[in-house]
Amino acid sequence: MTAVLETGNHVTRIANGHARRLCAERFSATLRMVVERKAPWTLDHQLGCFT
Repeated sequence: MTAVLETGNHVTRIANGHARRLCAERFSATLRMVVERKAPWTLDHQLGCFT
């Protein structure tokens, strides 16, 4: 979870608004894939961890 928050913080620091938006959308899509178990890693719902 910490990695997700830190990555989000890095995205907010991108000065170019267009680049920031594109990066945020790609990051969001990746997180959505994780939740939907379509990414190469998934959430372990019992432990709240990545597996």
